[in-house]
Amino acid sequence: MAVKPTAVKKEKKTKKWYPITAPSFFKDQVLGEIPSSAISNLVGRKISINLMSATRDFKHQDVTLTFTIDTVQGQTAIASVDAYHQSLSSLKRIIRRKTDRVDERVVVKTKDNVTAVVKVVMITLNNTYSKVLTKLRKATKDNLIVFCQGLTFIELVQSVINNRLPRDLKQSLNKVFPVRTLVITSVVSVKTDAYLEQKQAEAAKRLAEEKPAEVKADAIVEEKPAEAKEEAAEEKPAEETEEKPAEEKKPRKPRAKKKAEEPAE
Repeated sequence: MAVKPTAVKKEKKTKKWYPITAPSFFKDQVLGEIPSSAISNLVGRKISINLMSATRDFKHQDVTLTFTIDTVQGQTAIASVDAYHQSLSSLKRIIRRKTDRVDERVVVKTKDNVTAVVKVVMITLNNTYSKVLTKLRKATKDNLIVFCQGLTFIELVQSVINNRLPRDLKQSLNKVFPVRTLVITSVVSVKTDAYLEQKQAEAAKRLAEEKPAEVKADAIVEEKPAEAKEEAAEEKPAEETEEKPAEEKKPRKPRAKKKAEEPAE
């Protein structure tokens, strides 16, 4: 019999908890902690928090912010804002009878060359014609593209949180048709996988420059060669099996139906 080589047990990588800090817009406050075996592996990971927990404002309870870890400094991961979302359930409170709802999705490019997708929901003051709603959509698209050209992505999200952009957009749309309520429900930056891979490579290079990796000698495990033993197998002639003719099955006779017993007199 061949001797099986002994299996080498792999060492389990221990994970540590690393704090995540927000950008300067949120005063560099700690968003939370995340476990990882190496801090460079955190680059590209995303976390979501409720905006009310960051701003301490009850009005922001329906808003969710998504952060992406871009850089690493020492033992701290730094995240940047990646998306802004408002819950759709909050829109039910602003819709009224005899009004029209207009939804528009606009792709814009910010000052720092970031492509973003902005979703807007408008509630008109009264019912109107479809031609007017088409003009509202076109005016929304044109105004958003112009507004976002002079803002960076973080400034765009900041203006939405402070309600400055929705207020200015509503004032410009009132020239087309009176708008009762305007809400920006979503602002999402579009980042490719190549961008994330570049950021992860930069973080790994920065860590290697700060602290060179220690080379550890790997334990060499010598495996003894298995002794091959040849066993002569005697070939036995296969016994020819005689084929028996299949027995013809006799047809079953139908069972006689039992007569129902007559009730005793």
